[in-house]
Amino acid sequence: MDILKCDENECLVDLGAYNGDSALSFIHNFGVYKRIYCYEMTDASMKEMKKRLEGFENIVYRQTAVGNRNGSVHIADFTGDSSSNAVSAQGGSEIAMVKLDDDITEPVTFIKMDIEGSEIEAMKGAQRHIREDKPKLAVCSYHNNHHIYEIPKLMKEYNPQYKLYMRYNGPKDHVLTSEFVTFAIP
Repeated sequence: MDILKCDENECLVDLGAYNGDSALSFIHNFGVYKRIYCYEMTDASMKEMKKRLEGFENIVYRQTAVGNRNGSVHIADFTGDSSSNAVSAQGGSEIAMVKLDDDITEPVTFIKMDIEGSEIEAMKGAQRHIREDKPKLAVCSYHNNHHIYEIPKLMKEYNPQYKLYMRYNGPKDHVLTSEFVTFAIP
């Protein structure tokens, strides 16, 4: 809240929307918005999210993966929590993948990404929005070791004026380097 300022004109894009927890947190923290796009891959998470966000207006649901091309990918077989679903080249269920630049035509003001290691590919597919719209970004930077420096580097490449912040959002007693989010503020 100390670095993010949002108003009634926010067009939030939630990549890895899971069960709607981030969208609901955004609504409770900021109260107003223009539109929220929620991208999630699995049926179960999408169903839970729609139920959780029922009654809120101007929410667009997209059951697709997001990357640097339009086409299809597979959801990696994973037996754990559905919040950890990731894409793979083969195996698992096939699902559509879209480039954000092609899928959303209106300007966006805030992009949140927590997509289990596909953040860099999704940023490449959102390059036009990032360069032209200059949205606030909140991108998970811990799914792969190189993301801790590659994600901020790509943010600055797309918009050199961004001010970058990195925050740890995990449990305070956790000893592993996880749950780091890089924020880019125009």
